[in-house]
Amino acid sequence: MGIGNWELDAFMHQAKFIPARREVTVVAVYKCVECGNIVESRCKPGKCKSCGAVKDKLVKQDQSKK
Repeated sequence: MGIGNWELDAFMHQAKFIPARREVTVVAVYKCVECGNIVESRCKPGKCKSCGAVKDKLVKQDQSKK
């Protein structure tokens, strides 16, 4: 058993109306107050990867201050 012509036609018809998917990744920049390490992440990390400081020590930076 294979795919029937009507199934293929239905699939192709629906495929025309499916919008193209875009990968949108919003990255925030966090700077560690303890060591100055800069971390880029979608959400606030649990700790600094460099010195291990808790997430309260990571301060969100503006994108222009990279």
